[in-house]
Amino acid sequence: MFDIGSSLREARLRQDLDFPELEERTKIRPKYLRALEDERFDILPAPTYVRGFLRSYAEALGLDGQPFVDEYNSRFTVGEDDAPLRARRDAAAHGEIGVERPPLDIMGGVMHVTGEPDGPPTSVGLPICDLGTGMWGVQGILAALYARRRTGVGQLIECSLLETAVGFSSWTSAGWLADHVEPVRMGSRHRQNAPYQRFATRDGYIMIGAANQSIWERCARALGRPEWIEDPRFRSGPDRLKNRTALEEEMELVLRASPSKHWIESLDEAGVPCGPVNTYGQLFTDPQVLHRQLVVHAEDPELGRVPHVRTPIRMSLNPIAVRTVAPKLGEHTDAVLSALGYSATEIEMFRRERIV
Repeated sequence: MFDIGSSLREARLRQDLDFPELEERTKIRPKYLRALEDERFDILPAPTYVRGFLRSYAEALGLDGQPFVDEYNSRFTVGEDDAPLRARRDAAAHGEIGVERPPLDIMGGVMHVTGEPDGPPTSVGLPICDLGTGMWGVQGILAALYARRRTGVGQLIECSLLETAVGFSSWTSAGWLADHVEPVRMGSRHRQNAPYQRFATRDGYIMIGAANQSIWERCARALGRPEWIEDPRFRSGPDRLKNRTALEEEMELVLRASPSKHWIESLDEAGVPCGPVNTYGQLFTDPQVLHRQLVVHAEDPELGRVPHVRTPIRMSLNPIAVRTVAPKLGEHTDAVLSALGYSATEIEMFRRERIV
């Protein structure tokens, strides 16, 4: 995979380009794209190209979506292995078609439904739309590469932060589209089940997910309150949703009496889904995290042995490893420019003129 954006930034002020005004972005084309026009396929670095520009900038560079793909698809012989430029992914704020705006995934409704009911819209603690857009992009790339094996034709793949946010909205969007009732913020509460949320204990928080009647009955017994099963307020799922506030208050009175570890052991034994709300200190000493070896190490010449979180994917035949630490600023500049066909003399000129 090759990142068009970084290559363009490296190449943008080359003096041997055939354009009179080098500073005009509309006339910049990196060497490997010009090589395509000359059918010099030997310097193409990868079968997949990633673009993360606004549409106007991409158009100025001659990389605007489908026309770009169509142009360069036409330059290759159809086949499995001799057609390197076949799949492209565009990751942008709003996608290829539509109004250009900054990457406002907040427009996708995620913030609107995140937070406590009496609080303001709240950001999720992790950049889920950024990460999710990358994941959708990878899925699109893999699907396009698979399709290429059958058709020999590449295609444009579009992903955007906005579309990712809307795609993640699942039943909140489904509900609004069905009845136009605005969803409200629920904190940690499940929208369709109770009790299914975070509860305070004596020394922290745990999550309990009693998603159906049998689990609820096991939960009530594990908490030492079998009488809740026949309580008219909590007897059925709809009853518990209707009286969620009363149920939360009664459960927390019980749960605050003992530490999280006690309740997790009791609930686990009863077959009730639950777990601690870990701090990061607790997370990285958790037996399951240690057992799954989620923390791996790589050697850094300056810092020594550096810890990293490994990829969540584990493959039985092709293990995925952290081979190196993150590169220093400019560490791979020479290698990237050399791969694009620039000579050592040209790279040195870039440095003298502070282009890189």
